[in-house]
Amino acid sequence: MTTASLPMYPFPEWRDAIERLWDDVRARCDGLPPLAPWGADPVELWHDPELAVSQTCGWPLVRGLAERVRVVGTFRYRTSNWSGDHYRAVVVARDGERPDARSTAAVNGRDSLSGWISLGWWADGPWLGEIVETGAHLASLDAVRDGIADVATIDAVTFGYVERHRPEVLDGLVVAGHGPEVPCLPIICAADASDERLAMLRDAFAAAAANADEMLLIDGFSPLDLDDYATVRALTAR
Repeated sequence: MTTASLPMYPFPEWRDAIERLWDDVRARCDGLPPLAPWGADPVELWHDPELAVSQTCGWPLVRGLAERVRVVGTFRYRTSNWSGDHYRAVVVARDGERPDARSTAAVNGRDSLSGWISLGWWADGPWLGEIVETGAHLASLDAVRDGIADVATIDAVTFGYVERHRPEVLDGLVVAGHGPEVPCLPIICAADASDERLAMLRDAFAAAAANADEMLLIDGFSPLDLDDYATVRALTAR
């Protein structure tokens, strides 16, 4: 096993805290490699046949990774849009505007549960407006604030992070709604991991989460299985 990557939230301010969290996991679970270089392509890592551990998005998990990985579980986070090990994406718009499915949407990527699938769920139908692909949730917030787009759905951790640490990013923006309640981002390992290995990883992540730096907003760890993401599989890409 040669590949490990965390997190799906590569905020520069988090880097040292993430490295310490991973060192804690490694100390409790033999054979784990160092983290991949910061900024490495996550999709490539998810499909690495020598994957040790990674954090992915619920949509890629159910749409292509399910046969290639095992689900270890998920972090729980301290944000206003989180409930245990489930979350709801946050729909944002400029203050005073009322976007709908004909508006221009900023989307971090078409494979994003929070940024795209949740947007279609909120609109309750096919998206009829233009779509601006931004590549990142923070960039989607910038696009709405700067008038490039009218609406975006932002994952709950990113939104909670900017509320606390970069509130200026939300200047002029309001919460216009929420996406569906779904299990939060899965931590995955290789499909051939034994039950004993899976149990060891779960214990290691639970212990590390209890000691995580407050900056990471982590409030614990929940062991989950692929079946827990059935609600995600039931959603429809618009």
